[in-house]
Amino acid sequence: MKKERTALHPAHVALAASMMATVALCATMMGVVGAATGASVEQAQAEPTDSASQHVHSWQQNVELEHHDAITHQMTHDAIMGTALVPHTICNACEDVIDGQTAEHAEATGHLSYTPDVPRPEPYVAQAAWAETVVDQEAYDEVVARTETCSECGAKRAVPTDA
Repeated sequence: MKKERTALHPAHVALAASMMATVALCATMMGVVGAATGASVEQAQAEPTDSASQHVHSWQQNVELEHHDAITHQMTHDAIMGTALVPHTICNACEDVIDGQTAEHAEATGHLSYTPDVPRPEPYVAQAAWAETVVDQEAYDEVVARTETCSECGAKRAVPTDA
């Protein structure tokens, strides 16, 4: 079988030529830098220039959202009491409440006289005791920065604290 030759695409040829020109230009520039500093091309490639060794960091803060829960405490409230007038049957001799037991009271004590529907004050619970959660400080979210990253070289460090 005979192998067919395929032609290179013109865009690929142009790209290869451009890359070769760039490599040649870099080598020439390194030779110029080396000649100006008295170094060879190999030394210029191996040793960084002063500008490269004098990198100035450009620190960018790494921020995160920190949640703080609400600060609360419990307050207990006592029951609220009230007084109501409640009708009762009262013994006229000893003033005891004898609701529904007039005959038994007369037999036991000999007191035969009583008055029905006498209003007597009686305490009652108007509102039961309750506990209330009191918010001393609302919950909130805070943006904090604990580290920084250099946008040039990627170095990281803790955020400096002002002492």
